[in-house]
Amino acid sequence: MTRLARMSSAEVGLLGLQFVLGMVLNLYIGLPSNGSMSSLPVPSLIVLVLHIVVAFVLVAVAIGIVISALMAKNKSVLSGSLVVVLGVVIAFAAGVVFLYDGQNNIYSLIMALGFLASTAGTQRVRALAVLVRE
Repeated sequence: MTRLARMSSAEVGLLGLQFVLGMVLNLYIGLPSNGSMSSLPVPSLIVLVLHIVVAFVLVAVAIGIVISALMAKNKSVLSGSLVVVLGVVIAFAAGVVFLYDGQNNIYSLIMALGFLASTAGTQRVRALAVLVRE
């Protein structure tokens, strides 16, 4: 398995985990509208922190996928990797704004769209990774 295939597989797993953590936060926990996270019970705070940590890891792996795609010198893989990193960065930025701007639902939608874009890009990279020699 190539480095691109391993990294894109990891990204898919992390995206799935991020989706589940986000749904748990959205459906079962809810965040204080005043932005003060100190009022959250410890288990809820743990879910939030995990969601944030996974977001940082997703960005790091997405950047790694782009670097590997650049090294592979394959335009199709590179275009897929750029979709991955763009989707993750858009979702990350929307998450930050969502957290600190009163949790407007439009930012939740933007997070979901970023998730979809990065998932599609990751699947494209995974499919094309078999063509790449490293």
